[in-house]
Amino acid sequence: MDPAYIFEINGIKNHNYSAKYNERKKEIQDRVWNALKVHVDMVKQGSGTSNTGNVARKCFEDPKKLAELLELDEELVSNISLILKLFRSGKELSKFMIMSRANF
Repeated sequence: MDPAYIFEINGIKNHNYSAKYNERKKEIQDRVWNALKVHVDMVKQGSGTSNTGNVARKCFEDPKKLAELLELDEELVSNISLILKLFRSGKELSKFMIMSRANF
């Protein structure tokens, strides 16, 4: 059996990790689809997954909404959104510029 499939918490082996992971992944995919009409982390036959730059742009348009959907800290998602925007700008970036605009 694949060792990644079994993990141990407080001495108790858990064989349901894969099933729980898949349930949670599907729940998040459904949430993002219902709110943003974007397919995330889905296999596309012959071309990898649905994760593209366009998907990232759509998801990070509203960092607050994405943070709620993914149950993540809003500040973290806002900072990631800012970094993506700065990289897409095509301008030379400095550590000072990023630090002065983010909430680190």
